[in-house]
Amino acid sequence: MRIALGNSLRMLRPGGVFRLVVPDLRERARRYVAAEGDGEAASRFMRQSLLGLEGRERKWRERLRRAFGNAEHLWMYDHASMAAELAAAGFTDIRGAEFGDAADRMFDRVEDRTRFVDEDGTVEVAIEARRPGSS
Repeated sequence: MRIALGNSLRMLRPGGVFRLVVPDLRERARRYVAAEGDGEAASRFMRQSLLGLEGRERKWRERLRRAFGNAEHLWMYDHASMAAELAAAGFTDIRGAEFGDAADRMFDRVEDRTRFVDEDGTVEVAIEARRPGSS
């Protein structure tokens, strides 16, 4: 993530805006802990977080899809940890974001409401930040 954030910062012009949405680890962990006694809670957590493997791919197509598909998460964040990563990468003016609240209306063309809220109604970690300097 640190390399990706550093590359994103370098690609922006001074004052440029960067927005991201990632799954909320804190909320998923809260749901897992709240489901104490539910025999399916751990499996549900692993599936929703895309952190685990339920089995190994046997066919070469499945192996290729996993190798090049990027569907799994290598790491997960909550708002505080992602904001810290953005700050460490050099971003400023870091704030929580919501669907459709970008000052630059160009984001309306690419943002999808379903990325901001998961299938269970969980609001994901959405953050807006800027590259230092004026545009």
